[in-house]
Amino acid sequence: MPDSPHIVEFMGLRESETKAAVSRGSDAATVTWADTILISIWAGLIAGIIQVLWVETIYRHMHAFLGLGRERFWAIPLGSTVVALAAGLLLIGAASATQRRVTLRLLLGLNISLAALGALLLLGGFAHIATLLLAIGIGLRASPRASRHPAGVRRLVRRSLIPITVFVAVVGGGIRVARALQEQRALAALPVARPDSPNVILLILDTVRADELSAYGYARSTSPALTRLAARGIRFEWAISPASWTLPSHATMLTGRWPHEHRASWKRALGPEFPTLAEVLADHGYATAGFVANPVIATESGIARGFAHFEDEEISVEDVLRNNSLFKLPIGNVRLRRLLDWYGIPGRIDADEINAKVLHWMDRHPARPFFTLINYLDAHAPYVPPVPFDTMFGPVVARQDPLLDPSTRWSDQGVRAERDSYDRSIAYLDNRLGALMDSLDHRGLLRNTLVIITADHGEEFREHGSVSHGNNLYLPTVHVPLIMSMPGRVPAGGLVSRPVSLRDLPATILDLLAIPGAHSLPGHGLEATWRSSAGSVASDTVLSEVTPYRASAEALLGNGDQMRALTGAELRYVVNGDGREELYEYPGDSLEQRDLTQAAAQQVELEQFRRTVRAVHPKSVRP
Repeated sequence: MPDSPHIVEFMGLRESETKAAVSRGSDAATVTWADTILISIWAGLIAGIIQVLWVETIYRHMHAFLGLGRERFWAIPLGSTVVALAAGLLLIGAASATQRRVTLRLLLGLNISLAALGALLLLGGFAHIATLLLAIGIGLRASPRASRHPAGVRRLVRRSLIPITVFVAVVGGGIRVARALQEQRALAALPVARPDSPNVILLILDTVRADELSAYGYARSTSPALTRLAARGIRFEWAISPASWTLPSHATMLTGRWPHEHRASWKRALGPEFPTLAEVLADHGYATAGFVANPVIATESGIARGFAHFEDEEISVEDVLRNNSLFKLPIGNVRLRRLLDWYGIPGRIDADEINAKVLHWMDRHPARPFFTLINYLDAHAPYVPPVPFDTMFGPVVARQDPLLDPSTRWSDQGVRAERDSYDRSIAYLDNRLGALMDSLDHRGLLRNTLVIITADHGEEFREHGSVSHGNNLYLPTVHVPLIMSMPGRVPAGGLVSRPVSLRDLPATILDLLAIPGAHSLPGHGLEATWRSSAGSVASDTVLSEVTPYRASAEALLGNGDQMRALTGAELRYVVNGDGREELYEYPGDSLEQRDLTQAAAQQVELEQFRRTVRAVHPKSVRP
């Protein structure tokens, strides 16, 4: 390998090599290892900045959401630089091994292709091979012009590399400072809260279906802590999520709006049209904080609106790479993950980390009531619980990967293995939930706190053909736990057996807090369900909706056929995007295997369901 003087030569102290390269013609301008390092770093930073600008264009003008956090402004350029530098070193290493020269044209072509590939992958909607070929084509087309003046390229890199690096570093540091100042201003602007206003904790167990919990009668002891918490409050036997995946469900739980109203979807963030629970509570003097592990509800998803303090990512090497679209190719490759026997998620925040963040904030939060949103991701695929939970509930067998390979033809053994790992993950999550509640109790915070524990959706294990969620609205994906406790307002040991919707959580919280103008958010307070002797008061609509994912402009605009389901007292009605109807009895057929749409005895109820869905959304059911 050449020694360090090559860097000195490149940075302009001697230009004999550059002039010699120019005399041989721009296409033949050979680059050294020092050239490769510096040009790759420069090109990676430029590509990252372009990606950031592209992301902001998508966010601001196309109203789309890519699942990237606030650290993207520096994390994307840094990740792009790592990728570009690694590619450049591999290129010059391969050339050295084959005794070939690397030309400036080839190096710039590689970096332009990588930059184009990163930008194209952000949009999605194209096959990876097609995207790769298009990026290579852009690199081949642009590199001859870019390498026409080697001396000019070197001069540009020499003069701009340090300023660009400083710019990215300043932006990264400035974002963190701005965030702290923004939180201080938000807290300072809060009005005075009413004396003795209760605190509120809304805790979301991401991807936890109710019938997999021992608190709901499951045979395995997956949720002893949740069982203890249920004894201190009300357990809702049939809580139904408004959607079968994360973003629209969270958006509904914070706005009281149905998914077709707020329109937060696969690539569309929650817009500012509707007020959120956090905004309403902040208007009444509450300190608001969100701690989320799922990147789908990161800051730019719109879920953070109204929260003075919001933590959605870790600052780590894994998180830097996660923010880079190029890194998603290898980590999303099913064969590579199986070869490495690795099924994790880079930058994943576990429940212990969330607990530490929550307790740290609560120990230093202002002396005023608080509203805290907590999202745990540990039961979400891929299921990788830590020791000792990784060996619970049967032997560990060869794994598949439902998160990245949903089209797998699952064997019975494969489904059992995934379900075992899912149960282990729930057991770990329940253990950490119990630890958090114990810590809060020790601090005396639960004496005047409304605690609501639920899930955003469930998970399917081939009951209707897949191992995942977000594909349909059958009970395994929308039947979720819901437990409330609040000393003096929520009776201990209660059970509500009628179906309820998570859409009513904002109205319920405002009612229980006796917030003036509580009905500023739509929905119906659930307090009446346990105050009624039989828990059988007049039911609000219990609606669920999901739009099948389409990696196209249709999904980007939030359009496409939407599947809807209604949950009644004894029947569930499902209408697919093509108008096909299904009707199931529950709890007798809770896995929904026997369609009753042709049963004569159910025609009156079927027509009632049709009218209800048409009233909610006229285009849902064909006349």
